[in-house]
Amino acid sequence: KAHWIDAACVGSSTRVKLDINKVNPLQIKATGHGTRQMCLMDKFGFPRTKAKAGKKFFGFQTGDMVKALVTSGKKIGAYTGKVAVRASGFFNITFGKTTIQGINHKYCKLLFACDGYSYSFKKGDGDSSPASHTGVSSPKKDETMKQATLGRSLNVDFFGTMKSITVLSLIIATLIILP
Repeated sequence: KAHWIDAACVGSSTRVKLDINKVNPLQIKATGHGTRQMCLMDKFGFPRTKAKAGKKFFGFQTGDMVKALVTSGKKIGAYTGKVAVRASGFFNITFGKTTIQGINHKYCKLLFACDGYSYSFKKGDGDSSPASHTGVSSPKKDETMKQATLGRSLNVDFFGTMKSITVLSLIIATLIILP
């Protein structure tokens, strides 16, 4: 079973029903910032070389999300994805399983800097670990987990904010009014 569904199982006192078929959970994977060693050490742990070249080129670093609007050449188009930087100024942009090579840095605009994680969405089948594919019960197979014992359906978007906020506000108002 998935860990994110455990958070929805708050008990029978809640009158709200969560429909997990409409939930698109955010998958976060730690990718790191690389393994760049500043310089080589001697047998005593003191530096024996000077620091290597920087890892940022033209204001970009490998792993940054960029949008490239190429206006001339044979690669004309708009590309959004992760960048692999080169000292030459011609970058590779990867989106999905496609890589576009040799995009000039002048066409690239930084969307957000690399933070050491990769983000993706997975349709709400509830599986969160490899163990759930080896016979462990998952919400896809177990119909009772699909309706997570809450009372009414809410639509949940990217950051978990409620689209149908009226149900939530009625519950909160009831809890505040009743002692």
